Amino acid sequence: MSVQRITPVGIEPAGESLLPLVESLGKKRAWLAGVPIDRLLALFDAFAGRLLRDPRTAHLEGVGFLSAWLGRRNLQSLLELNIGGNPACLDAFVPHGRNYLAAKPHGLVAMWMPGNVSTLPMFSLVPALLAKNVCLVKLALPEPAGMDQLLAVLADCEVEGLHGADLLEAVAVVWFDYRNRELNEQMSLAADVKLVWGGAEAVRAIALLPRREHCVEIVFGPKYSIGLVGRKLLEDDDALDAGDRRDPGHDPRRRRIVVVHPVRRERGELEERRPRIDQAVDAIARRQLAALAMPSDGDRAAAGVNARQVS
Repeated sequence: MSVQRITPVGIEPAGESLLPLVESLGKKRAWLAGVPIDRLLALFDAFAGRLLRDPRTAHLEGVGFLSAWLGRRNLQSLLELNIGGNPACLDAFVPHGRNYLAAKPHGLVAMWMPGNVSTLPMFSLVPALLAKNVCLVKLALPEPAGMDQLLAVLADCEVEGLHGADLLEAVAVVWFDYRNRELNEQMSLAADVKLVWGGAEAVRAIALLPRREHCVEIVFGPKYSIGLVGRKLLEDDDALDAGDRRDPGHDPRRRRIVVVHPVRRERGELEERRPRIDQAVDAIARRQLAALAMPSDGDRAAAGVNARQVS
């Protein structure tokens, strides 16, 4: 089969066309629009709490960061930052100065995801669902690499009558060969928002696909990340355990994840100590995310929100 669908129970064949999935997602738009934003936040908060405890997901790369990021306090801060300070406008018109403001979904968000981090799709999927968009997500690799396990844990969550399994009916996670132009065109033409992750070649190819006139395109293309970490964090096991905030390698006010590029003579020593450093940095990230929101430039766009204001 050309299309594989990744579900909470594994991989299922989904035929030769995306159109049945697109039609099915369209039927969930009205239902999703009626789910209160507080209930969605509560569901994702419950999901966050399960990720580190559930054996299906506790081992996944980056799950500590994802768990902290999914916490209600963080997601609420992201919403407040991006939609005028009042997430209730996702449910109805709310007072906004002398006017009234509502944030409405775009519709269907189509996402072309990279394959390097198993948890990465969630950082695009969750904002889109909070903005009440249905989602069609294409993975880069045929193996789900943990995405099926993430979906399974979310499906098992339940808060105030909202079941994760019901929410996932508004999501289709698929894989098909990137060279299949017909399926890529179907996905592009179904989209009200196109969200593209990848290298320059992938970004150019997806940008050239036909799309509807109103479609918004958001690109997370090639970029460099740079960071600094204090030598103390690399050399001193006690510093790793203590998480000394005076050390410049993990200043909580910077809101950064640190990346190290060692000089040549230190590379072997760093490789030997990498597991200890990774554990410490992951713990620091969890603590700081619990206290601080981590907004990114793409949060509002990735969510696919239309803000409407009336007097």
